[in-house]
Amino acid sequence: MSGADIRMLGYYTKFTTVPENRTKLVDLLLQAAAAMDKAIGCKVYDVALDAADPMSTVVTELWTDETAHDASLQSDVAKTLITQAMPLMTAPPRQIKLGPVLTSWLD
Repeated sequence: MSGADIRMLGYYTKFTTVPENRTKLVDLLLQAAAAMDKAIGCKVYDVALDAADPMSTVVTELWTDETAHDASLQSDVAKTLITQAMPLMTAPPRQIKLGPVLTSWLD
């Protein structure tokens, strides 16, 4: 490991919905991505469609630390988007916590 390595916390979160609600869910997740662009400690918040499953969408997050991630969930924007997204899902989001994430490609 070099001195340039940065340790972060990451998440992969899979959201499952019926195909006709996927676009609505993706729109909400993209709104979340725009909000996270301004969140302290958020380095990555990417929304991706699962190419093999039309019912699934995956969000990849990279944070400086867990405190920053937890604080982002307390924002009014996050709370509103979560409330709007929950009825669109067929199951609770499935999250994989990663960490520490070691990377040297971020400043």
